[in-house]
Amino acid sequence: MSKPIGTPAALEVDLSSVRKKLDIIDPFILALIAHRNNVVVRDVALVKSRDARPQIVQLERENQQMEYTRSVIAPALGLNPFFAGQIHYSIIRESCKFQDEMVQSQSCSSLPLNGDAPDVVARKLRENLLELTKTAAPTYDADYDKASLATQMLNAYEREIIVRTANGAGEAKKAYDLGCATGRIARQLISCFEAVVGIDVSPDMIAQAEELAGGQSSRMAYLCEDLESGLNAEERSADYVVMNMGTASDIRKIEELLRSIRDVLRKDGRFYLSFYNAGAVMYQAFIPWPLPLAASYNHVFNYLNVGGYAIYAKRYTKAELEDLICGVGGLSPTEWYSYPTIASLLPNEALASAEVRQIVRLADEMLSPKMEGAYIMVAGQKT
Repeated sequence: MSKPIGTPAALEVDLSSVRKKLDIIDPFILALIAHRNNVVVRDVALVKSRDARPQIVQLERENQQMEYTRSVIAPALGLNPFFAGQIHYSIIRESCKFQDEMVQSQSCSSLPLNGDAPDVVARKLRENLLELTKTAAPTYDADYDKASLATQMLNAYEREIIVRTANGAGEAKKAYDLGCATGRIARQLISCFEAVVGIDVSPDMIAQAEELAGGQSSRMAYLCEDLESGLNAEERSADYVVMNMGTASDIRKIEELLRSIRDVLRKDGRFYLSFYNAGAVMYQAFIPWPLPLAASYNHVFNYLNVGGYAIYAKRYTKAELEDLICGVGGLSPTEWYSYPTIASLLPNEALASAEVRQIVRLADEMLSPKMEGAYIMVAGQKT
């Protein structure tokens, strides 16, 4: 006979369910506090000029916040006003300490600041890129496999498009993976082409890509080159060129690179390019929780924040990209995608369930034509 509800065994089952929920909620509370710190540093402390020390502690405003928390927010939420006030005070105190440490530390020197000349900004972002790739290269593949759930969804979505467009690429002799990092996409393309060439500006990423090539190394080549100077490749030598995960937005001289892509492709050769989307819904309003994608865009200085490093990136609208790609002549966009939309807005905890991810994935695929996702992807061919 089963035990009635209320017995220790049934209670233990109920408590186990509660613990699982708390294991999701508690880290999310801490993530919100960390996000609050990052927002303040990004949008306030570092907006100041290099020579001005920001006024971090503002007692009058903070006292007003504390009073509002105790008298309005706590009663509305059913919380003890004293408890709520203490929590809020601790958050503000930690935030001020965090800001002060950031402003005084050398970490600020790598971020663009008001008053920096354009060449100084460009140099900082370039140095950051090389430092980021040096740090990330040894564990890049493993880290991406454990990336935020929205980033994993984006990776899967792009892979499907890349494989499909690659399979329709001309003679299928040679493909180029530009901004290849450790060669994840290049290794997938080797099943579609006789040879694949991966190119990246980072010597550390290239070294890792060569190590991971394994038995495929005879049909793969990795080159450490700066794509800002265009492609150093023989004209009409490729059937497919790919830049995924927004990599095309990382190139300052994108028109020059587009001309190189046109020149290196054979007639009817295919391309797939991914950019950050200026029209993404995630930029239309402030989202009060940490966004789930591995990279986030800084609105103040127009750079990408990846793992705490600021690197160059430019967002584009679909109209701007049509003008850019068609403007070089000889390249014809045939397919447009935008992804993810809903997944880019949800905290990672909301996507923990496989069932929820499946629903969101299907919804985001339906929303793709609206061009409101975090990325814009364009596939086409050389005419």
